[in-house]
Amino acid sequence: MQRMIENKSSKFGQRLFASFALVIAASLLSGSTTVSAYQTASNPPSTQTSQQATDDKPKDGEWRVISPTDALATFMLPKKPKYVERTFPPVSNKPPVKVHLYRATVNDGKESYVFGYHDLHKLPVNAAEINRILEGAVRGSVGNVEGELLSNVTEIRFKKYPGRQFNYRYKHGEELYVVLARVFVVGQRQYQITSLSHESAYNEKLATNFLNSFKLVVLENDEPPVP
Repeated sequence: MQRMIENKSSKFGQRLFASFALVIAASLLSGSTTVSAYQTASNPPSTQTSQQATDDKPKDGEWRVISPTDALATFMLPKKPKYVERTFPPVSNKPPVKVHLYRATVNDGKESYVFGYHDLHKLPVNAAEINRILEGAVRGSVGNVEGELLSNVTEIRFKKYPGRQFNYRYKHGEELYVVLARVFVVGQRQYQITSLSHESAYNEKLATNFLNSFKLVVLENDEPPVP
């Protein structure tokens, strides 16, 4: 089922994911370990790594499963990720929100794969509230970089948890970038999985495979994460 973005918005979702998109773009352009837009964590959470390669130390380009303990989720990346934290001041005098990001950049900086999550201030009480959060996330990510949707926003689900998939193009400097992303609300937690590439390097199959690698550890006991 597909639908275009509606006019209703979530100011918090817009602000958070506009900044999220810009942080990813900055990391892609810089090619460095840490960008000034980031607040780098001094004590990254523990992360377990496994890989499909036959040797003990997978090389760059060999996709491996990443399992951050606190994320309650797993995903695959083509190299060991950089972990960073970014704090965003939300609206309505609420406490800042800490976003956890795991980023891997390959192909001479032309492709970035990013897994991120943060906890919401409160548990969404109904489907309408969840939809506002999801639509605000999409609108903020696309609109605030003056992006152009390449297809309709798609309503998706991961098991019983609602989400959105969206694909857009935007320009930064002289470069064009293509983004394929999914966002989910799982209990009181919001996840986003993002593939961002130079337009010339965009590989839809590879981007989709990355998005499909996302799994929820929490589904083993079917209890959504809480802060």
